[in-house]
Amino acid sequence: MQERLIIRLPATTTEQAPIHWLVWDSREQHLTASGVLAGPAELAQLSNRAARCEVSIYLAGQAIRLIQLTLPAGARKHLERVVPFALEEDVSSDIEQLHFAWPPSSKDEALPVAIVDRDCLQFWRQALRDADIDSDAIYPDIFMLPWQPGQWQLATFGDDIVVRTGQWQGFSVERELFSVLQDSLTSEYEMPQAIVVHGDIDWPQPPAPIEHSEQEIPLAAAAGASGGINLLQGQFRGRRKRQSKQLPWRPLAVAAAVLVAVVFGGEIIRYAQLSRQVSALREQTEQAYRQAFPNDTRIVNLRTQLQRHLDEVAPGAERDSIIRLLAQLEPVFSALPELKVSLMRYQDKQLRMQILADNFQQFEQFQQQAEALQLSVQQGQLTNQGEKVSGTLTVSSGGRS
Repeated sequence: MQERLIIRLPATTTEQAPIHWLVWDSREQHLTASGVLAGPAELAQLSNRAARCEVSIYLAGQAIRLIQLTLPAGARKHLERVVPFALEEDVSSDIEQLHFAWPPSSKDEALPVAIVDRDCLQFWRQALRDADIDSDAIYPDIFMLPWQPGQWQLATFGDDIVVRTGQWQGFSVERELFSVLQDSLTSEYEMPQAIVVHGDIDWPQPPAPIEHSEQEIPLAAAAGASGGINLLQGQFRGRRKRQSKQLPWRPLAVAAAVLVAVVFGGEIIRYAQLSRQVSALREQTEQAYRQAFPNDTRIVNLRTQLQRHLDEVAPGAERDSIIRLLAQLEPVFSALPELKVSLMRYQDKQLRMQILADNFQQFEQFQQQAEALQLSVQQGQLTNQGEKVSGTLTVSSGGRS
């Protein structure tokens, strides 16, 4: 799969814990969609994306403690029994309430260990299952950021700041607490030669020069990150069961060959490409044409005027192709009348549309229904515009690659 769905889970398990997510196209190396869910109840909105993407899950660092544990020789053969008791005096909670995880094959002298509350991890694991999002790994969020010797990596996610200070070290903190912690960083961590920042940060006196990353969206750094500590170990380990799902596609009627649906100015437009049946369908066609082009108050030659509008969308040589493509899309637009198309362009056998929708799901529904008609749909970046969602869809014949 060329697309990866990346989800950052919050440290809290309340109903109003924001969840950041994005979809990264690894082949084209660009962001295709991103957003923030209001809480765990909205995770199901990502289930369709998860069905066709590789999935990477990260848990906010406020819920995790990362430490380096030095063990006696031979102890690594029994880590599941040794680690919890070795750390019993270093943790404030009962070790029975905590879950411990470490890299599968760390050869460092000190063993990197991640400590997380069992109930928190179980909550998010179950929330993902309830949302039908399948993943066999959950990582601390510092591993979303790449690591290079001599560098710190820093990213902002809403009110949180995530800092990776080493291969197995880092922390996450609320933005308002970051300024308080700045003075203690020099004593707790080895100072870097540079600090790479993803996003915006106010850091008046950083311990090293700040370099701004080329990644505009902080989560996109996770697409290039590797390694880390998978929290799903021991009793939380589970085999991944990714199955081919039948998405809830609505039954689609075969579009009438003489009717084409085009969207201009936000309205569903129906018109007919007519030959010998022009006279019989003229009244219906003129009505659809006036709905599509309300500024054309007078119809002199319907075919010529219609072709002129088509020329604005596609060159004359490609006119027949766009008509056939629009005819195939007619039932999709009919099923989703809420979609508003503000811009349409046909070039290189691809129809590119700028669309305004009520929510992210309508883009998903469009893609599902169009692909059911053996059309290929590429979804561009989606952005929130007030109560609406704006984005681009590129449609071509031939089905999914």
